[in-house]
Amino acid sequence: MSPNRVDFHLEILAGPGATAQTEFPDVDASLSVNGYNHVCLSVDSVDDTLAELRRRGVDVVNAPFEIDDISARLAFFRDPWGNMFEISERIGADHAH
Repeated sequence: MSPNRVDFHLEILAGPGATAQTEFPDVDASLSVNGYNHVCLSVDSVDDTLAELRRRGVDVVNAPFEIDDISARLAFFRDPWGNMFEISERIGADHAH
């Protein structure tokens, strides 16, 4: 699928009677259990994306941080049901910061 498509949607569904999932304070704590952890979305700018998410009242889990070993700037947010999402921006010599 082309990254330029604007009609792309991702749904995470649960059936009737599904119990609420544990809401972890951060991604490290969420790694303590098996199963679904989070979805990572590639973005052009973590900072711009977080600004828009905050504008929309989204629960941002942590401030952006960088991991040089993977050339990425990352942050995490939660949807209204506690599902955690990662946003990742490529950084480094070959990418604008």
